[in-house]
Amino acid sequence: DWVRRHAAAGAGWHAAGINLRAMARVSDSERGAPGAYGSDPAGLFSGVNQVARGRNNDRQLGFFADHPWGTAARARQRWTLTLSDLDSDFHSEFGDSAFETRRLSIRSQSDVILAPSTSVSAGFEVQLDRARSTFVTGASFEEVPIERRDSGYFAEVRHELGRTMTVTGGIR
Repeated sequence: DWVRRHAAAGAGWHAAGINLRAMARVSDSERGAPGAYGSDPAGLFSGVNQVARGRNNDRQLGFFADHPWGTAARARQRWTLTLSDLDSDFHSEFGDSAFETRRLSIRSQSDVILAPSTSVSAGFEVQLDRARSTFVTGASFEEVPIERRDSGYFAEVRHELGRTMTVTGGIR
């Protein structure tokens, strides 16, 4: 069995070439884990497991801004900020385990039109994760803290060669 509840909402504002948006999303799901699937040649599957259950709770809040550089429409700046709260737990006859993640994602991108047929995009992304898990510790069910930081830069150049061909080069 599986049940999922999901809700999302967003709002935006636009004026003078500036775009601002915010969104919120909540999703909860619960599922049974009935056991083995398919054939059971060893005869180890005794029936449907009615004890094992899992639950996921996801919450996300995001913000987006897009604005021109100066008065020229040849350059724009975009910013994205996302906050996530992701929780998961599992109950079985062998015990309970849990996993939770707090994530912050930031992205900035600049888009510039250099010529009518040539444009450039460049920016950076950063993702910070802080998690706790008992899934990875096996039978001891000790909580393990996990921290991860990912960051990267990117750039892309696009050039149109007539109406039917475009050349793109990028690096990350």
